[in-house]
Amino acid sequence: MRSKTVRALAAIAVALAAFTVPAAAAQAATGFSGATDPLAVAERQGLVGPSTAGAKEAATARDTASKALSADGTVGVAVRPVALAANAPGTSVSTQDGVTVHRAPRNSYGVLTGTGREGLEAGYIVINDASAPSRYSFTVGDAETHLALNPDGTVAVFDESGTQVNYIAAPWARDATGKKLPTRYAVSGNTITQTVEHLGAVYPVTADPETGCGFGWCSLYLNRSETNNIANFPSTASAIVTGACAFAGGPVAFACGVATAHVVDMAGNAARQNRCVGLVVYGVPPFVTWNAFIHGDVHCHW
Repeated sequence: MRSKTVRALAAIAVALAAFTVPAAAAQAATGFSGATDPLAVAERQGLVGPSTAGAKEAATARDTASKALSADGTVGVAVRPVALAANAPGTSVSTQDGVTVHRAPRNSYGVLTGTGREGLEAGYIVINDASAPSRYSFTVGDAETHLALNPDGTVAVFDESGTQVNYIAAPWARDATGKKLPTRYAVSGNTITQTVEHLGAVYPVTADPETGCGFGWCSLYLNRSETNNIANFPSTASAIVTGACAFAGGPVAFACGVATAHVVDMAGNAARQNRCVGLVVYGVPPFVTWNAFIHGDVHCHW
């Protein structure tokens, strides 16, 4: 569901990692080998299972931020979770510990969707061989939801009144060697379609769409290049952080102009650990607070 800027509000790619389904159980339930079963592949890659250190740090940052908010009931008014549902006709569907798994005939591919470790909706596409399609569609929210594709590859999610309520992070796809593959989104109404150019890849290939906001909060993940640039050239930090928030809207855009110093302080530590910096924003303007955090999960790439 790039080595540019809004990786996103998301925690995100976060996601699904609140599930603790052991790989052996997934294999036993499906009859597929661990090398090809989509749930087992996601577990092995750390996309589902116990929270990673980065996820815990992001959660701690949110907790700290939330305690500083004014308790006036405004939190969550303009930011809310939206559901992701896979459109995968012809697949068999099962639910295992909250993860919905669509498995194609002959197991050429599978799609997982569910609420992730950060309280976000996420989907993972696992492509097992060259016979699998290159395009995968998901329904976002309900019939009143509509989507807009941003120039950086992220997708803004709007409700029936035209208010932006969430984000889909910029797409990523990689093969079994970790090689990044060309991928992109297209949107129509409340449907998002991810194209993954996987021919010639080493299988399995994994890709994902995921939302960026939970209940009253959003997370922004900067990648390693952005983190290093901020750490080495603090004068560029404002431009990098502002660029990352350019399409955010809502509480993230509101907070970005005043959060740069916090990101700069954290970026140096993150770079020394060969990790990345992120920003969690909690609340609804003008009742917004934020915290920078260090992460090292799927979002921390070049």
